[in-house]
Amino acid sequence: MSFISSIKVEEAHFVDENHYEIEILYTGEDKKTRTYYINKDHPEFIDLERQGFTVEKIEDDTAEWKKAQSRAYSELVNTLAKEKVERSMSVANELANSKIAEEYKKLDAEKMELEEKKFQRFLDATFRINDSSDAFFRFKLAMFNLDLFKKDATQEQKKLLRKSKTVAECFSILHEVEKQIEKK
Repeated sequence: MSFISSIKVEEAHFVDENHYEIEILYTGEDKKTRTYYINKDHPEFIDLERQGFTVEKIEDDTAEWKKAQSRAYSELVNTLAKEKVERSMSVANELANSKIAEEYKKLDAEKMELEEKKFQRFLDATFRINDSSDAFFRFKLAMFNLDLFKKDATQEQKKLLRKSKTVAECFSILHEVEKQIEKK
């Protein structure tokens, strides 16, 4: 009794271009798929034909097997390519995000510098108001026209604002009005 006649062949296909060498797949006693190789001239080939694996069937199965192998290879290549692209995109995104973050830091530093200059100009202009009685008068009128001051300042705070002599005093009075509102 030959080996092939003692097993149930599940699949057989040619493994060479000349269609001479045959790979046979079967399930071993341990329930694992096993392989066995023979060629068309091997005496056991007759036993393979008895299980329905004629040369024509093996050729057809070989064509299907090659197609399946080609599809599996293509899928693997596509999967690997996709993973590589995703990794590349991830690295590119990290790099771009890093550069964007650097640019934001530069912009933030420039913005902070501009803000500091604005505040400095504001303070300079504010305290120059003290030097001009006309400008100081307009400043006090603007303070009286603030909704906050109109609605919430007491008569005493309004009187203090009218008598104030410096911008700092005006801001101090405005601060007191704000504190009074917070307590409500």
